[in-house]
Amino acid sequence: MIKGVIFDLDGTLLDTLPDLGAAMNRMLMQLCYPVRSQEQHQSAICYGAREFARRSLPESKRDEKTVSCALAAYRTYYTAACTEGTRPYEGIAELLAKLCARGIPVAVYSNKPMPQTRQVVAHYFGNIPFAAVIGHLEGTPTKPDPTVALSIARQMGFSPSEIAFVGDSDVDMQTARRAGMLPVGVLWGYRDKDTLASGGALAFAETAEKLFEILS
Repeated sequence: MIKGVIFDLDGTLLDTLPDLGAAMNRMLMQLCYPVRSQEQHQSAICYGAREFARRSLPESKRDEKTVSCALAAYRTYYTAACTEGTRPYEGIAELLAKLCARGIPVAVYSNKPMPQTRQVVAHYFGNIPFAAVIGHLEGTPTKPDPTVALSIARQMGFSPSEIAFVGDSDVDMQTARRAGMLPVGVLWGYRDKDTLASGGALAFAETAEKLFEILS
């Protein structure tokens, strides 16, 4: 029986790709590098902002100094415009409300930096009483390391086996498996079903309604 749910953010609760891609392209233009397509941006996300910036740069320009410069510019652009094109996926707001109404605590855990994670969650889901909203802080591990997911489980007061970890990437599924949680993959996000399965997904949801059935 699922007693708590941890959600990934980008590609799971929110379609953030339009704003992520726009901010990255503004950074690339600032540094006089070629801009990238949305498909290229989609393939580069899920690993944290620094890795997103690194993968977006030309291969010959991925030294640490250039990556740090690119990351700083990207963060500035994204923070200023992270709610312009982003939208919740269909049925997600209702799903979160129904879980809360059933007394099932929900949390968000993202590899997106902490300030932007909390900014977009507050903007789109300000009425949801999340048990935790956690993004990445410098010096702390990112997914698929299970440390943060296990900390959220302790905060909820449940054992990991009583928690579902919901995400759209193999990284999310690996996090769930390493934490001893149920890995649930959503099929509306940024990775396909085969990728989710390779990460260890044990359940798949095509819609928010199907996800609610799995979680309840």
